[in-house]
Amino acid sequence: MITLNLIYFSIQSYISRQLYNHFSIESPPTSMIIFTVFGIVSYVVCAFATLVSALQFGFDNVSDNEKRLRWNSNDDGYMAHVIGCIAEWIAINGVPLMYLCLFRRMKNFENKNKI
Repeated sequence: MITLNLIYFSIQSYISRQLYNHFSIESPPTSMIIFTVFGIVSYVVCAFATLVSALQFGFDNVSDNEKRLRWNSNDDGYMAHVIGCIAEWIAINGVPLMYLCLFRRMKNFENKNKI
């Protein structure tokens, strides 16, 4: 779901930027672009850290729920797992901020007749 939201906001940021560049409609979508890039970076860090964590911990241990739920800080891949979780939560909590940016832009959009 995060992937689809990031794709959606990338497209929205691009469209908003093109409207500003070519038609001088509204303001530049700076905050929306910042949150989108921040979300994409945190999502990529999450995916990479999860892969590193699974490689270090062992793929056979990842599928074993008993070992996975009782992960200690001494186990291999624990730090990568923590970094992946933090990046995942940053990406998840950035989605409402992106929607708020889009909501504010749509609420203030007054130049519909120029498109």
